[in-house]
Formats: sequence, structure tokens, C-alpha cells
Amino acid sequence: MSESHDPPPGGDENRGYEILIVLIVTFIAALVPVCLRVWVRLRMAGSLGWDDYSIIGAMFIGVIGLIFNIPSVTNGFGRHTYYLTHQQIINARMWNELSQLQNIAGVWLVKISICVFLLRILGVAHRNFTNFLYALMAISTAVNLSLVFVWFFQCRPIQAIWNFTIEEKTCMPGSAIVGVAYLSAGFNMATDIICATFPIFFLRNIQINRGRKIALMVLTGFGLLWVSNPTSPFSHRYHHFFALFFFPSDHLPTLHFLPR
Repeated sequence: MSESHDPPPGGDENRGYEILIVLIVTFIAALVPVCLRVWVRLRMAGSLGWDDYSIIGAMFIGVIGLIFNIPSVTNGFGRHTYYLTHQQIINARMWNELSQLQNIAGVWLVKISICVFLLRILGVAHRNFTNFLYALMAISTAVNLSLVFVWFFQCRPIQAIWNFTIEEKTCMPGSAIVGVAYLSAGFNMATDIICATFPIFFLRNIQINRGRKIALMVLTGFGLLWVSNPTSPFSHRYHHFFALFFFPSDHLPTLHFLPR
């Protein structure tokens, strides 16, 4: 057991497998339309574009993230630290921290895929729109590279990110890292809204066939549905859990999925 003061209410409750279930369900929900997209593209166009390759890359990165979360849960992620050894806590944090890198890369590739798809639809006739999309891709790339930089340099040695027993270390303040996390979440939500609503501004007047217009409408609908997700109670609880787990103040962090 870890050196927590008192046992938590509810006993040794394991919420880790609920995390895995959510991850697996959302992964399958993303995999099915991606597979359908690739099949349709190969059947109708006979080849794939850079937008297709980007979304396929995001799916492969998602597989890596899912794999990383499995040992995190088996080592105690989702349980209170009162019932875990120090080594279990270190292992759970390590695998979960590593999974954060794939989150950054995966979100970035999805943004790139959406922008490249819209560029392919627009062609060269809508210069203002295409310039805006290129700028959006450049800013998104810069922001996500900054997140990778923060991840790698938040602690020296790097093992101190997850190993709290290392005494000789230099780390950024936890509040600063939380601030960066929320700023990046806000940026990603803003770009989600832009990518989801962008087709509305040119859809009525753009000269493309009806099938492509319908496809854009469907994509816009799915995009808005996805953007609405961060405002749900589940997401607020997850952000609370994230902050408690990674940035404890004067005690070992809780590993509960839904903090009480």
C-alpha cells in the first residue's frame, strides 16, 4: 500500500476497466467510418489522398495509445493510491504519460486530414478559403509541436515525470503544465468548431455536385456533435480527474476515474 493517511470511502474500487471500455468503444466508433471512407475512396477514385493517409495515421496512433493504456490500468490506473505500491503508481503514471504523446499526434493528424479534405473539395477557385485553411494547419502544427516540447522538457531527468521517488530533479510547476493543457484544449475545441462549421460559409454557393454537398453536410453534423462532447458532465469530471492524478499538491494523487 502507498503511504496515504486514511482509506478512501468505498474501499478498493477499481474504475480502470471503465476507462478501457470507454477507450475501446470510442476507438471502434472512429475505426468504422474510417474503414468505410477508405473503402469508398478506393472503390470510387482508385487511390487515396493525403487526407486519407492522415486519418489512417491517426488511427494507427490511436492503436498505440490504446495499447499504452492497458498496462496503465493493469498497474492500478483507476484505483486509489492507498491500495497501490509505489512501483505500481510509477508504472501506471509512466504508461499514461506516454499515451499523452499519441493524443497530441493523433489530434493533430485529424485536424490536418480535415483541412486537406476541405482543400481538395475547394480546389484553387476559392483563394481566401484555401489561405485560411493553410494558416489553420500551420498554427495547429505549431501549437502541437509546442505541446510535445513541453512534454519532453517538463522534468529533468525525464523519468521524473512519472517517478515521484526521484529526488534530484527539476520540473516545471504543475500549475503551469495544467495551464498549458487547458489552453491547448481550448485551441483544439476552437479549431474543431472552425473545421466543423467552415463548410457552412461556402456550401450554398460553391459549384460542386449534390453528392459532395451532402457529404460535407454530414461531416459538418458529425463535427458539431464531436465538438459538443467537451461540454458534457463526463468531460468535466475527466478533466478534474486528470488534474488530480497528474498534479497532486502535498499528497499522492488519486487514481479514481471519477473523483468523489
